[in-house]
Amino acid sequence: MTVSRIGAIVEGHGEVEAVPVLLRRIAGYVIPEVRLDIEVFRVGRQKVVKQGEFERWIDIVASRTGPDGRILVLLDADKECPATVGPALLQRAMTARSDRMVRVVMAKVEFETWLIVAAKSIAGKCGLPGTLVPPRDPEAIRDAKGWLSRQMGPRKTYKPRSELVNLTRRFDIEVARTLPSFDKMWRDVNELLQPSTA
Repeated sequence: MTVSRIGAIVEGHGEVEAVPVLLRRIAGYVIPEVRLDIEVFRVGRQKVVKQGEFERWIDIVASRTGPDGRILVLLDADKECPATVGPALLQRAMTARSDRMVRVVMAKVEFETWLIVAAKSIAGKCGLPGTLVPPRDPEAIRDAKGWLSRQMGPRKTYKPRSELVNLTRRFDIEVARTLPSFDKMWRDVNELLQPSTA
């Protein structure tokens, strides 16, 4: 059994627990024999995009994951264009640590958008109705967290810190691959898990 070390930079509290679950689920599809050693670093959005600060965090993660460690940066695109912000951050990360494999994924629009497209698979979970169905265009929703809250009814609110990890365990990741940003996540994780050729 091979061991892969991944350091993940995320911006939300919910992602701290959810991202290791998601990485292990994807790994189970692409390289089932791998054992993941994952460390998650929560960094505020302003620090992530700030010149010099982002590079400092890439260096910190590289140091913490060891010489064979890989780095994943996972951010919500929000109102920004993933195709513009993601490659720019990747270039900065590779300039900071050219000795490391780094991948940058921008969820369009939020991590929760990936859950919403697979809404049928999380129906009846965490206070969501059993009749939950995805909207026609999940990526057109600018507040995916709010959408989940509205489906829960007037007495409940979606709480990312406690519920994102549970929904991440249950959502249909193959259905989520119909979204280009999640398909990129899948492909990038696959690349991060490949053995080093050095």
